[in-house]
Order: sequence, then structure tokens, then C-alpha cells
Amino acid sequence: MSENNGAHRATDFPSSEEFTDFAGRTRKFTLEQYPVPLGYGVCASEDVDDDNGYVFQSFSTVDPFQALGDLRMRIRKLLSVSVGLGVPYRRD
Repeated sequence: MSENNGAHRATDFPSSEEFTDFAGRTRKFTLEQYPVPLGYGVCASEDVDDDNGYVFQSFSTVDPFQALGDLRMRIRKLLSVSVGLGVPYRRD
């Protein structure tokens, strides 16, 4: 039987992940976990040269890996749709 009883270790938490957006572009995110008063927070920040990248956050009272799972679902959902980028819609 393992020493940690099957529980996740802090070293098991990924430091980065890649996701594909609606246009087929691969976007890389840096992951960070942090304690909050009632549980665990996880933040994913897109690795871009300026401050215009995506930032997603999630929270769990159970463990950081549950927050990570929720965060992954949120990122996939939001990157899968095209949103208005300030370009007016033209109908010819």
C-alpha cells in the first residue's frame, strides 16, 4: 500500500497545460494552486507576451485537484466558442 493512501501529492499538480481554442490554435497556460480560507484555489494564466491573455480561476472546498478539473472544463467550454472581439457584424 502506498505511503500517501492514494492521496494526491503537491508534486502531482501540473505547472502548465495546453488547450485548443475554437480556431484550432493551441494556447498554453501556467497553472498555480493556492490556499484560500475555505479550501483551494487554482488559477490558469495564458502564456502571452502582453497582458491580454486569458485568465481563469476555480475554487474547491475538497482539494486542488477538484478545482483543477472544474477549471479544465471551464477553459474548454469558453475557448470552444467564438466571442465578439469588438468587430462589428456585417451582413451583406
